[in-house]
Amino acid sequence: MKGATAAMAVKTDRKDARAIAHAMRVGWFTIVHIKSAESQELRFLLSNRRTLLEKRIAIDNEIRGTLKAFGLKVGASVSPVL
Repeated sequence: MKGATAAMAVKTDRKDARAIAHAMRVGWFTIVHIKSAESQELRFLLSNRRTLLEKRIAIDNEIRGTLKAFGLKVGASVSPVL
């Protein structure tokens, strides 16, 4: 709709509504799929899990680097599947 209303010289709510109604009549729109709330929640949780795991790995590596400076070596830790 932004492209259809961008060429208008004077933009008012009434003219915007008229332009949107015209676009709907003519078929100048694309039907979109909106994901379900459950799908959005699952994606949110998986994204947070991935972020937490990446942060944990970064902290592990930071500690290893600090200890290495003092001549201490720590064995390999179990890396989770991302």
